[in-house]
Amino acid sequence: YPPGLLMIQTRSPLVRDDFERIQALGDRCWLSVTLETDLDHVRQQLTPRCPSVAQRLETLQAALAYGLNVQIAVSPCLPFSTIETFGALLLAHGQRVVVDSFTTGDGQGGKRTAATATPARYDDLGWGDWRSEDQARQLYDWLYAHIGERAGWSQAGFTALTHSLQPSAVV
Repeated sequence: YPPGLLMIQTRSPLVRDDFERIQALGDRCWLSVTLETDLDHVRQQLTPRCPSVAQRLETLQAALAYGLNVQIAVSPCLPFSTIETFGALLLAHGQRVVVDSFTTGDGQGGKRTAATATPARYDDLGWGDWRSEDQARQLYDWLYAHIGERAGWSQAGFTALTHSLQPSAVV
């Protein structure tokens, strides 16, 4: 039996090898690509071994061109250029966007993140309080004003697609 909803979450451009399989699963399959910032120098500071912003944008553009359902996960939201610039980039590369923060998104109110090197990196780089959700909330609000329910916040945003399905259809 096909699944009621299949969400494929990745940062890797290697997912392009699976576009045909994803497309074959139809409308109830979504590709979700994590894009925490539009600034590659920011990405390099926290996730230097992950694919670049440019690689992820190319993957998103290719997925849209292939006809896939595309979500972007700004999770966790890292420092970005401006709300308008990053927001427009997100809208141009995905049909849905979910925004999350270290505090809301780590599952323990920020306790898991607090035990990592992230707080020290934020201090070292002068990025402010890593626990602040202000920029993430402002980005979410901007997105919501432009795309409504296709913008989501944290866990509720990630699960929103399941709520649009009949309960018996979700596997």
